[in-house]
Order: sequence, then structure tokens, then C-alpha cells
Amino acid sequence: MRITVNPREMIIGSALRRVGPVLWNGAAFECDPNRPARLNDLVIGEIIEAPNTYEVGAPNWIERLYPGELPGRVTIACEPLRKGAFIGVIGNRYAPPYLLGGLQDPVTRQPNGEIRGGSIAEGLFGANCVGFVNLASSEFPRARVRVEGVLIDRRRRPLNLRDFREPLELPQTNCSGDSKRVLVAGYSSDAGKTVTARALVRELTSSGLRVTFEKKSGTACCRDWLSCFPESGLESPEEGSSPAREIDIREFPARDFVDGLGVVSDVSIAIRTFTRESGVYTESFVAQRSPDFHVMELADNIAHGPNWALLRDPGFGSRLSAIIYCPLPRIESVLHFLSFLRSTLGLRDLPVVLSGPLANEARFEIVRREVQARCRVPIAPSARLRTSGWEPEGKDLAEALLEAMTARGRPVRSKRAWAPPRTKRPSPPAEREAGSDG
Repeated sequence: MRITVNPREMIIGSALRRVGPVLWNGAAFECDPNRPARLNDLVIGEIIEAPNTYEVGAPNWIERLYPGELPGRVTIACEPLRKGAFIGVIGNRYAPPYLLGGLQDPVTRQPNGEIRGGSIAEGLFGANCVGFVNLASSEFPRARVRVEGVLIDRRRRPLNLRDFREPLELPQTNCSGDSKRVLVAGYSSDAGKTVTARALVRELTSSGLRVTFEKKSGTACCRDWLSCFPESGLESPEEGSSPAREIDIREFPARDFVDGLGVVSDVSIAIRTFTRESGVYTESFVAQRSPDFHVMELADNIAHGPNWALLRDPGFGSRLSAIIYCPLPRIESVLHFLSFLRSTLGLRDLPVVLSGPLANEARFEIVRREVQARCRVPIAPSARLRTSGWEPEGKDLAEALLEAMTARGRPVRSKRAWAPPRTKRPSPPAEREAGSDG
């Protein structure tokens, strides 16, 4: 089945930024309406229902891809979701407490149905992730889409995002040992992780340091890593506006799992494959860039299956220089996190700094005092409340981080020998061998 479209008029999600050059080369696409879609397959279809209300900050917007003005560059625009022809990616989405769903249930791994020509599904994240909803909050707006078929190449093979990932270039020797690797994690979605990462990256960069950023897990969202660098990133637009940013993917100092693994989300791939490839990709990226600091963010919660597996991997955990954690602002939450980090994950001597709402908001002053007295863990704010809302501010955070790393006596941890705990670690929840390599 041959479909003729204008790529500039198609709604194409930003997860396809590495596929873009292929799409720009011609206006005609072949699709197979009878082929069942696999995870990370590209599909073409139409958005037939879109939210008819719009609020700044709500998830009823899309990161849309356009050709850049120069070769090798792409333009990413943040726009309200609208009806129209689209090219998207089949995936799973894990985003508690807002939404669970996909081609498979991301927790139980049970199939949710089949997607092929004529199927009606949901835009779980605009056109960046298409599947079925298992559970969603009533406030979470989403599009409904009709799929025409799976995009195929000249040999009638399905186009899959995995085929467009960035090639790995591992160094022959360890030339990334001097790069300090800082992990940002939190208790849930909306814990303040991205604001914290943004504040840290901007502060370190403004000090003249070379800084790179990597979104290790989550669902494809360029806005998170674009906003980490001094140039303004993509914010949710006012209705009718379309903030956009043109970048060269090859040169930009930030990456995520779309670039390294070729997946639309961390739950759209088997956990063992995710852990292996994610670790290797970090080594390759850091070796190519040789930054002073490499900041990484984990989406969702720290006990989420892929995050847990990555932190348990000796090759990844032994190279961390510090972790910044955004806890639920309760003493019990901090105690549970420290126990999980040191006993379950075996990262007993990893320097820790707490941030997020616990550090930023005045109403948690009593909790802060109790945490500092009982846990003796530094707490550093990462944002200030202005008339326009919470704005990243990383001076205190960067100072607390450097002090914590120095106090532990290992500002660089990449050469540390890994010593696994004597007791057997528990396996992650039901997600431990989730997903498909598609």
C-alpha cells in the first residue's frame, strides 16, 4: 500500500529525529496494513480525536519534528495536539501516577491487543508513543489514532526505531576516567528531577566546565534535555503559539535512550537488553565528549524495573561519582531511600545530596531539620519561586554536590573496584525481563 504525503505537513513526533532524513527524502511511503506492529515499529495513520481544551503545562501537547534549515539539523516544535495525518512509534508507557499502557502492559507484560491497519489506539505520548491505555488519571488528556499500517522499506521489512540508533564508538582505552558522573533520581514523576538536573547542568556550565547530559530512562521527551542548557528549551506553549528549536543532533551535548537504544521508552525493550546497551552507550558518549561532568537523569521512580537493574549493574554503579535524590518530603521516605541505596543496591559509599521540594519549599522546614539531624545528608535547593513559577537555580546545589564528593574522598569514582554485597540482592519486580527487542 503506497501513501503519498508531504513530510512538512505530517505530524511527526520528535522521537523520530534520527529517522527524519529518511522521511524528508521522499513524499511517498510504503506501508503494510496487514502486518502486526512490534514494539518500536514506525506506523502511519491519522489522529482522529485530540483534546479540545488546552492548559499550559498539561500533557495535551506534542513535540513535533520538522526538517531543519541546514543538512543534519532538525527543528523540534512544541505544539498543541491536533487532528491530522501522523507518523508515530509503537511502544509501551510507564508513567505513574498518570498513565500505564502500550502494546504490552508495562507492569504485567501481558499483551494489550494487536495494532495493524484499521486499528484504533491511543497516542500515549502524542505521536511519540502509540498503544493502548491500561490505566490513566481522568485529568490525563490523550489522542485517539487510526493506524493505516506499518511503514516498510524497499525489501518490505518494517521500519523500526532500533535500526536508526546512534552507532557506538567504544574507545580502545579508558579515556573517560576523569569525567565525574552524577545521577539525578527521585521518588516518582513530578518529584523535581528535571528541574534539579537543569539547575545543576546550567550552573556547572556557567562555571566554565564541560558538561554533558543523558536522560537514561522514561518516554521520549526532548524538552527535558533541551532545557538543561543555557539556550531556552521547549516549554509547554500558550494556545496558538509554537516555540521551536533547531539543533544538530550530532553536536548537541545531550542524549537519551532514543539515540542510544533506538526505543521510544525504557519499557519498550527487554530489561537485560536495556541495561547492557544503556551502559555501553554511556561509555561511548562520555568517551567521545570527555566532559568534566556527565549528568544523568532517571525518569519515574528509583525502584522502577529498568532503573533498578541499571543501578545494580556493577559496570554502571561503580562509575558513579554521586547521586542527587528528590525524595517525598517525609523523614520515612529519606530513610527508606538510604536503606534501598546502601543495602539493596549495594552503593554504600556513594555521596548523596537531597533536593527537590524537600529542599526548595519553605513549608518543609521542619522535615529538613529532622532529616539533617537524623540522616546527616546534605540538602540543597535547586529552584526558587518567582512570579512566573519555579525557576532552576543551581549555585547551592553545585556547591553541596562538590562538597559531598570531596568529603567522601573520591571526587572521581570511575577507577573504583566494584565490591558486590555478600548477601544476594533481590530481583526487581515483575518487570525484570520485560519488553521485546522488536
